[in-house]
Amino acid sequence: MNIRQIKAETVTQTVKQLFLDCNYFIGKDIMTALENARENEKSEVGKSVLTQIIENDKLAAKEEVPLCQDTGMAILFVEYGDKVVIEDGSFEDAVNEGVRQAYKDGYLRKSVVNDPVFDRLNTKDNTPAMNHTKNVSGDKIKITAGGKGFGSENMSAIKMITPSYGIDGVKKFILDTVRTAGPNPCPPIVVGVGIGAVIHNWIPESWIEAVLGGNNPFGVVLATLVGIPMYADIFGTIPVAEALLYKGAQLGTILSFMMAVTTLSLPSLIMLRKAVKPKLLALFIGICTIGIILVGYLFNAFQFLLI
Repeated sequence: MNIRQIKAETVTQTVKQLFLDCNYFIGKDIMTALENARENEKSEVGKSVLTQIIENDKLAAKEEVPLCQDTGMAILFVEYGDKVVIEDGSFEDAVNEGVRQAYKDGYLRKSVVNDPVFDRLNTKDNTPAMNHTKNVSGDKIKITAGGKGFGSENMSAIKMITPSYGIDGVKKFILDTVRTAGPNPCPPIVVGVGIGAVIHNWIPESWIEAVLGGNNPFGVVLATLVGIPMYADIFGTIPVAEALLYKGAQLGTILSFMMAVTTLSLPSLIMLRKAVKPKLLALFIGICTIGIILVGYLFNAFQFLLI
């Protein structure tokens, strides 16, 4: 199969149209579900609310205006053919340019910030997009795009569970999350559930390399501090450790994280506080912290010298 060249501008315009469409037009499956729900709804108030939602969605499609004021974060799921080459630019840059143009020209609300905790400065163009790319065979690029509303984003939850939870524990976590969300995310609400080692795709490699990689002399210390608020047994840390190793973190840094989670987790320290005097507890924390950090740096040195 010959190599296929696709211009970056083609990607940009495709992405732009996808995000305009997903903000203007509701899917037929969702519209059908809403109409069926209205037909089967017994409460008059419920029927009235569903009618308003349906009329809103039809008006948005007719006028080509956003369905909701929360036009979301740009999420893309891409199947990228191994016989495709992008001309005149990179695929990532072309995608972000498409998002930028869609949110600017479509007068869509721009909600993305450069840092979620500290600076919180709006990027003013809703970039960067969250781009999940899967390499496949072929000479095509398939893009599935959607704007994930921040009402839904803020009501999402993730939990590391042990095998003892079983299917009933998983169901309880899902139901508890939905109850807690209540009316906060804008209707209609579609509940999405992912079960598995999702951290493999959720931790960006660039972040791992910058914070926990070999170029950061404080990687071991940061990994130790990150592990303290968490709570899991040693088996619960293994999937996270595998994900960190896969993303490029060093062995000693990963070990420090695992030891911090199992030894210095806040729930464990809170329980110890009830049985141990403050000075003795502080001594325990200090010795463990120093030991964990030393072991981390020692193993990183071994990895550098021997592997």
